Amino acid sequence: MVFRDSKTISSTYRAIKQLQETQLQNARERLEEIRNENNALLVRQKQHQVHEIFHKQLKEKNEKIETLETAMAEMQTRMEAMEERLSKTLTMQAYQIPEVQNTTQELPGSYQEMGQAQNFPNESDAIYTLNNTVINHRDCLESQNQAILQLQNEMKEVQHQQATTHQQHFWIQS
Repeated sequence: MVFRDSKTISSTYRAIKQLQETQLQNARERLEEIRNENNALLVRQKQHQVHEIFHKQLKEKNEKIETLETAMAEMQTRMEAMEERLSKTLTMQAYQIPEVQNTTQELPGSYQEMGQAQNFPNESDAIYTLNNTVINHRDCLESQNQAILQLQNEMKEVQHQQATTHQQHFWIQS
């Protein structure tokens, strides 16, 4: 009977040990699953943060483009006004030529009066200053156009990066 009891104890011990090993293996597998799920959640969280950063950068770039486009439109309007003033100035200068004065009706207020009112001693100084102003505004518009093109290129790059991130996110989710 002692032999039987020791055999029973031994088989019970082995059964308990095997049960514990099975439970331990199941616990390890579950722990690995939980770690994988946690890592997947961390990856999604990072992707979401990256997406938010790209979205914020894209929004900032769009705002810069809108600001530059507005400034460019204002400069274009000013340039058109200056061109109109230049045209009027050239027309007024033509009326100051004696041959033209004899054949046309004189405009109210002489060009010299207008030039002196603007602190220009003579008409050539006024025309020179006006031409320089138009050239300066044109150069400014060209530099703003370059800045807008650069921002548009940066925006395209951000959109490309964002699309790549979306593709990676979709690939990881599936």
